[in-house]
Amino acid sequence: MKRCSNCGSENRRNAVFCSSCGFKLNSGRSNSWWKKQSQTSKFLIAAGLPTIIILFIAVAAMVSTDYSTDYSDDSSYDSLEASGGSELTDSPGNKFQGNGISFSYPETWSISPEEEGGSDAVVSLESYKGGVSSIMTVYKKPGSLDAETLRDIWLEVCYENGDIVEDVRELEVDGNRAYSIKSSYYSSEYGYGEQEYIAFTDGIYEYSLLFTSDDISLIQDDIDTIIRSFRVE
Repeated sequence: MKRCSNCGSENRRNAVFCSSCGFKLNSGRSNSWWKKQSQTSKFLIAAGLPTIIILFIAVAAMVSTDYSTDYSDDSSYDSLEASGGSELTDSPGNKFQGNGISFSYPETWSISPEEEGGSDAVVSLESYKGGVSSIMTVYKKPGSLDAETLRDIWLEVCYENGDIVEDVRELEVDGNRAYSIKSSYYSSEYGYGEQEYIAFTDGIYEYSLLFTSDDISLIQDDIDTIIRSFRVE
């Protein structure tokens, strides 16, 4: 039952007006609480509500500003971004372009005089990374041999020279099937060394990349960089 606050009569639970005096019955606890407040209390509550809203907006703005602070001058932030950024990993340093080929190579390498490498040599590079001497030479000549035949020719050269073949694997250079042959050798003049041949063809020219080093593992990242960026133009 619902009791009328005006005359005290009992009414049905869902009644809106008192059946005895016609007074409007309270429909909820929140309305009853509000009606019990004095005019002064109601004024203070209504006047203070905008102030509370303004304070809330100001605090929210301060929090937002704190989280959006510009860290562009913070060296620790820059070093963190650079350590995982693509600008360092995708910028090998220098680029060679000529005679229908191009590739990028790290700054630890430099171009050697053109006369080195023979008549079929396009360019030779050298490096003394980590105190280890390394040489790279790119060969190009007309031909229509497939990649498998070029692989077999290089293997035959290795065996004829008495080199020890360590690994043979298939890879891709500028969309062309290629083969990599790793071998080790001994020379009375230079001592022990290691080589990696990479041979492929585009159907018109035959290309061979020859890396020679005292320790081929030391320049493996450099070799991968050159192979990934090598283009036939």
